[in-house]
Amino acid sequence: MKKKIFMVALSLLSMTATYAESEAESRVAHEETADLSAYDMSVNMRKLAVTLGLTFDQMEAVSNIHETFKAEMELASRYDAAKRQEIVDRAIARDLRFMRYILSTEQYRKYQLLLNTTLRNRGLH
Repeated sequence: MKKKIFMVALSLLSMTATYAESEAESRVAHEETADLSAYDMSVNMRKLAVTLGLTFDQMEAVSNIHETFKAEMELASRYDAAKRQEIVDRAIARDLRFMRYILSTEQYRKYQLLLNTTLRNRGLH
């Protein structure tokens, strides 16, 4: 129960920080015509839960963490190419760190595989 409360609080804090940063920063004009839809990290949480074999508590925590990740990736799409990669790398590292805390070793390996495949297919990593 403490783990769940901690992860929800951590997720809310991360989302708040991400949203505050996105409001504080103005949109930067893109020098290139990148496909910004590649930064949309929406997933079907039910399918992810089934694939990873998540418990109800894990599903709630993973959902909160993923919402933060989506917000960070959307924020990255607003920056020029030089800054964008730094923000993407930071978002991925944070997402993996939080997921490592929630998921079992086997679930985490599957999640890493899914995330890496998605990022590679979208040309983001």
